[in-house]
Amino acid sequence: MTRISHISAAAEAGAEPLEAIYRQHGWTRAWYVPGGHVHSTTRCSTCFPTTSFAWLTDLSGMDETDIVAQAGETACTVCYPTAPAEVLSRPRSFRYADDEARDAKRAERARKAAEQAEKAITRPDGAPLVLGYNRAATLVSAHRELAGALEDLLIDEHLHQYPNREYVAEKRQWVDMLIEAIAHKTGTSAEQVREEANGKAEKKFAKTRRDYERVNG
Repeated sequence: MTRISHISAAAEAGAEPLEAIYRQHGWTRAWYVPGGHVHSTTRCSTCFPTTSFAWLTDLSGMDETDIVAQAGETACTVCYPTAPAEVLSRPRSFRYADDEARDAKRAERARKAAEQAEKAITRPDGAPLVLGYNRAATLVSAHRELAGALEDLLIDEHLHQYPNREYVAEKRQWVDMLIEAIAHKTGTSAEQVREEANGKAEKKFAKTRRDYERVNG
């Protein structure tokens, strides 16, 4: 693992006597722009006066081929125009001071993405679970929608004298879509999903019916 030394203004001034020796004799150097590329000089045309560099001291004096091999995909093609394409497709082999923090952030993003994927639900073909104004994006919301839709059907059947046929048909279609999606997501049978959801809906409807009868006599 290559260590990376940062150059501060004070350190740069103190290193001037050694820089004079370098200018006299010269040897290869490598500079890394954190989050960017490895350069052979801090005067690369792709950089700016405000660009921050980290000095790859372990690569000093190395053959350019070896520097490029360590830099991999981060090798600047302006500084190293002869770098082979197959090398430029590889990740860099050195570690930077902020790599651990960045790796931790990536791992956290991956964990959250996995959690979201675990909670998410779609139709079996991957299409969004949507019907008209009805939608469910997570397994929890799909269960909630299913119980609610089944209760709505019970309300229409038992409490409404003239149920809206189009509304009922859409609710039944939505129920079937939800059951299919939940069964696919959880690996259970559609019959089991429907039975469990019916039980929850009937409990909710019993309370709704009592409230309705108390109000309407």
